[in-house]
Amino acid sequence: MINEIKTMLTALQYSGNPAFKQVLDYPTQQFSGYPSATIVRGEVTSAYDTQKQNMRNYQIMIYLWFDMEESDDAVEFVRSNEYVDLVLDAIDNSEDLNATCDFLEPIGMQAYTQPVEEAGQKLVAPIKLNCKKTIDLF
Repeated sequence: MINEIKTMLTALQYSGNPAFKQVLDYPTQQFSGYPSATIVRGEVTSAYDTQKQNMRNYQIMIYLWFDMEESDDAVEFVRSNEYVDLVLDAIDNSEDLNATCDFLEPIGMQAYTQPVEEAGQKLVAPIKLNCKKTIDLF
């Protein structure tokens, strides 16, 4: 599933150009350019669905990173909103992602954060993705 998300984000276009300078599948605050994205697997839970199946819930966090030093804060904030919509639309329309999950639930922008100063002034827009998948036990 992480690979499908990475492929989807890498292919996204914004104003006729690749939307992200880098898409990484591990947590970092170091990028070759902005905007960038990181994909991090979160909690995985499992519950009985039927006698022969479990319902597994995967949480995946997608972090969209913007450099606040490159342009005006207001411009980056507006652009980050556009990017969140772009990613949510791509998730909703992705045949690859929807084929890997029985129920796919993207939750956009819980809160914006600004990481530690060592990384410079950055804006991070998180998107949580819940993927529920039926797993056969036998």
